[in-house]
Amino acid sequence: VCFLDIQLKYCEQSLYCDELIVGDCLTGLKTFTVNFMIRMSKDFSTASLRGEVAAENEEKNVELKVIQQYEIHEQKKWQKNYHPYLFFNEDGCSITFVGFNVNKNGDLMDPVKNQTIQKAIMTPQLYAGLQGNHVDFSENYYDWEKQKMIEKISMVMG
Repeated sequence: VCFLDIQLKYCEQSLYCDELIVGDCLTGLKTFTVNFMIRMSKDFSTASLRGEVAAENEEKNVELKVIQQYEIHEQKKWQKNYHPYLFFNEDGCSITFVGFNVNKNGDLMDPVKNQTIQKAIMTPQLYAGLQGNHVDFSENYYDWEKQKMIEKISMVMG
């Protein structure tokens, strides 16, 4: 929760998310960023109730029946799928995009399977603006050398 709170504060303070400063070049970046952070938060907070909660409540049949209505029979989504991340760097302004691609239509793509994760996550205008600012949405972080991974993490963590 603290990490998300810090990231949202950075988003509010970022010059790149201020449309009065960036004009129409990065229109929608703030909305995209907040929506993406909410997506990440939901992904990490989705519990696998089967085994986690059900085991704690075996003796409580009434509660167990209620819990079973909400059981998730598969592992958490993030355990089985690719991990798209977006982080504001320690400078509180610049952004690091890791673990996803975006195609020209603005669809969020799994760079390994080349499958659509979410359609229309950003507008084509925002995509063009970010590409014009040297954001590479075709990178696959599995291809990065160790030093590049360390550099990216250092930008986020300081």
